Amino acid sequence: MTDNRPQNMAPANTEAPRTNRKTYLGLAAAFIGGIGIIFAMSALKEHPEPEPVVEPPPPKVTTISATPNEEQLTIMSQGAVIPVRQISVIAEVAGRVTSISDHFEVGEFFNSDETLISIDARDYHVALQQAELSLAQAKEQHAMEKGEASQAKKQWRDVGNKEANALFLRKPQLARAKASVVAAEANVQQAKLNVDRTQLSVPFNGRVLSKRVDVGQFVTAGTVLAEVYGTDAVFVRLPLTQQQAAKVNLPLTPQSQEQTETDFPSVTLKAAYGDEFYDWQGRIVRTEASLDTRSRVIYAVVQIDNPYAPAEEGTPPLAVGMYVSAEIEGKHIQNAYRLPRTALYKNDQVLLVDDNDQLAIAKINVEEYRDDQVIVTGLEKGQRIMVSKLPQVIAGLPVTPVDEANIATVESSQTPITDNNQKEG
Repeated sequence: MTDNRPQNMAPANTEAPRTNRKTYLGLAAAFIGGIGIIFAMSALKEHPEPEPVVEPPPPKVTTISATPNEEQLTIMSQGAVIPVRQISVIAEVAGRVTSISDHFEVGEFFNSDETLISIDARDYHVALQQAELSLAQAKEQHAMEKGEASQAKKQWRDVGNKEANALFLRKPQLARAKASVVAAEANVQQAKLNVDRTQLSVPFNGRVLSKRVDVGQFVTAGTVLAEVYGTDAVFVRLPLTQQQAAKVNLPLTPQSQEQTETDFPSVTLKAAYGDEFYDWQGRIVRTEASLDTRSRVIYAVVQIDNPYAPAEEGTPPLAVGMYVSAEIEGKHIQNAYRLPRTALYKNDQVLLVDDNDQLAIAKINVEEYRDDQVIVTGLEKGQRIMVSKLPQVIAGLPVTPVDEANIATVESSQTPITDNNQKEG
């Protein structure tokens, strides 16, 4: 078979695909390089400086300057009015009640030594007459014995003897007659007492608390006829804690009995009658013998004179059983500070602004709460005390103190300025 191809024909070209591949690789490398250059140029660009951080100004706080004073404390308490004297009227003799006073009714007032109850006294008058008769007979017998003794002594002297025995001189008979006179006199006194005891009275001005007898009733000795109490003065027992008692000059020692009444603390008592409040003045006169074992309080006893005769017209009486509040005159303390209650922090601390205008926490002693103020000790003169509030309290926190005296000016400066011509949207 004959080969018809020309013998000078060259083989096919295989270099074209290789050239294309190199071209693509070159383009890719150029692209990647361009991106790298772009990133590099971006990285080489100068970064802008960060904006400075503006710290907020220290918060403004209101302060007052600590000014020491002498303060007299007032201690608060409360108690019920009780009578100074309260007794039971008891029959001392038996008999039928014949009459009673118009003032012998529950709630009525009576005077000292006024006859309240009368018991039938006829039997006792008879007994008195009999006792007086017996006394007369005893005196007569005694006189006769004295005469006979005198006669016997004369007879013995006439005989010539200087000494005589007691029996001859009738000394035993004379002594017996004298004793009979003394006994008869005692019987007369007893009979008179029984007559007097048929008329019952009380040795002080008072008021009838309860009544247990009436006309016609027979009573025996020892029967309780009534309960009464005095109206010349009343007591109020005021409970005081040991902390409160330490702030009052209480009569606690035997030496206190040597003090005059004016040396003891005065007390103002208050109570409401309807919509009105009234005051009465009293004075602590003693304390009770021991602390209450349950409540651990000591009772100071206040006396109020003439509770049913008020000093001012229109003031109601301070009646037994009323419940009253009391303001007790306490001790005087030096270097005390009167602060608004807003100055207190956690009840027994205050917040101070130091010389570096930073907050400091100081512990104080609270002596007394008085309305919207508080009296404390433990501060120093001139210290700046914060009286406003902060959302968060941290010791050392910088603040901008504003004296309370200038607070109006500060508030005015903080008032935002508005355009009066601006219309509301």
